[in-house]
Amino acid sequence: MWLSRSEFSSRDSTAQRSSSEPLCSCRPAWCDQPCPGNGRLRFLFVPTLVCYALCIELGLKALTLYEIGKAPRGHDLKKLFSTLPRALQARIVGDTGPDAKRFESDLDLVRNVFEEWRYIYEKGHAVDTDLGFLQRLATAIQKVMTEFP
Repeated sequence: MWLSRSEFSSRDSTAQRSSSEPLCSCRPAWCDQPCPGNGRLRFLFVPTLVCYALCIELGLKALTLYEIGKAPRGHDLKKLFSTLPRALQARIVGDTGPDAKRFESDLDLVRNVFEEWRYIYEKGHAVDTDLGFLQRLATAIQKVMTEFP
């Protein structure tokens, strides 16, 4: 059942938070597996990026909804991250590592992964990204989310 915006309130942040947990908890099962030498699993790279980006997006929206009472819109991870209170941002940056300056440049690199990689075949060229950073960021957000009621 879908709720209209007027029906969606901060009490539903728990529901939104739990909707991102299955994506985050499923990632070790297939996202973190190394590709064998024959490359048969390389096709999983694109869905892995898209799922991580969606997991991060839902987590950031749930945290913002919980903290501020209104969930932001869009897929831009940098904009979504900027809606969080500074103290929460600092905790996520600290858990993601290695430092704030590197975090900003890495976040800028992956800010549009969901939109860019969902239909990557339409681009016709390579797009830089950082799966390792997405993995660390998803883990840091999940850690913060587990500390909320």
